[in-house]
Amino acid sequence: MSVFNGENWLKSSVESILSQTFRDFEFIIVDDGSTDSSIDILNFYESRDERIRIIRKKNTGLADSLNIGINSAKSEWIARIDCDDKSDLSRLEKQYLLALNIGKDFFIGSNYFSINQNDTIISKYKCPESHYKLKTNLLNFNKFFPHSSAFFSLSAFQKLGGYRTHYERSQDYDL
Repeated sequence: MSVFNGENWLKSSVESILSQTFRDFEFIIVDDGSTDSSIDILNFYESRDERIRIIRKKNTGLADSLNIGINSAKSEWIARIDCDDKSDLSRLEKQYLLALNIGKDFFIGSNYFSINQNDTIISKYKCPESHYKLKTNLLNFNKFFPHSSAFFSLSAFQKLGGYRTHYERSQDYDL
């Protein structure tokens, strides 16, 4: 996770990861020079859960922050989450088990719900499941799984060269 001034949704996002049914993970959170209370929120959670590792740095943008966090991971498996998103409580377990069955040269994602501040579902989005349809959609900037649901291997990420930092937006599509 990368955070830049994410105090409004950060607690909810962090708790959705700490409450996962799959419990054996390292939660790397890169604070990208936040000037709000984000670092205080992160310090609170880090003091209570040994799975959290915070990396503080000056503000250099999302792509750079993600590269730093991902490249410092001790695991082969990477699960992305944005600081203003929440994950289903069985997300990591389901994605990890699927990853073990299909290998390392892939990206896994998920469908998603759009919710309001009361956690009420506003809309549901179903993404394509086939590799061909996902690839076609990606190339045409059509519906694709949200990058904050991405699950992939560190080796695949590094083979691709990571996120290109000259992109301020759409680094997920580029990757």
